[in-house]
Amino acid sequence: MIQRNLVTGSVLLVFCLLLAFFIRVVLSNEAVRVTAHYLIEDIKNSYGQSNLMLGSSTIQKLGHNYGQQIDQRFEKSGLQNCGLWLNRGIGNSTISTLHRYLKSTRLAIDPPIVLLYAGENDISFGDTVDEAFKKYKQLLQRLIDTYPESEIHIIAIKPSPERRAYWTKFKQLNARIRAYVNAKPSIIFHSHVESDWESHSANFQQDGVHLTEHGYGLFMAGIEQVCRTR
Repeated sequence: MIQRNLVTGSVLLVFCLLLAFFIRVVLSNEAVRVTAHYLIEDIKNSYGQSNLMLGSSTIQKLGHNYGQQIDQRFEKSGLQNCGLWLNRGIGNSTISTLHRYLKSTRLAIDPPIVLLYAGENDISFGDTVDEAFKKYKQLLQRLIDTYPESEIHIIAIKPSPERRAYWTKFKQLNARIRAYVNAKPSIIFHSHVESDWESHSANFQQDGVHLTEHGYGLFMAGIEQVCRTR
């Protein structure tokens, strides 16, 4: 009996240690932590005909205007002309992160516009252009199937100076996506004007990845123009 209790106690101890390790890993992963928060919020709330933003930290840091608090950066963006926006940007996310979120969420929303920024992290984390493009097509199909009446607006991958080694691949992936969606009237691809991005200090924060206020003006120019005409 004593030996059985010792075995049971040892098993429980190992289980608790493994559970504690798992929780620690989950909580230390920004993408997992933010996704879990969104999934809980999505169960509790209904967002009606708000527009939807999806992407990595570049989108997450933009903020939103859903609810009582309006993020200051969002207020300057010009997106308010399109109405309410729900931000589901996930820091450190990849295309697959966004796809898993869409498959898992019970998000009650019927967005006239879906704004998407993805692919930069995938290439920077080691994906080939072919691998990232395949995942991007799967994500777009998920969006089309989930929100068949929505316009999907894609922002091209920006030339982050810290990731200069990947610029060629960024351009290749942008070109592949642009060509793929060109025949899809419900999907609009917003390219960047390369010469606009030459001043790295004006457009990017010190980390060389995240944007300054001026950089966001360039980054959002295409979708802001859409909102201004509505």
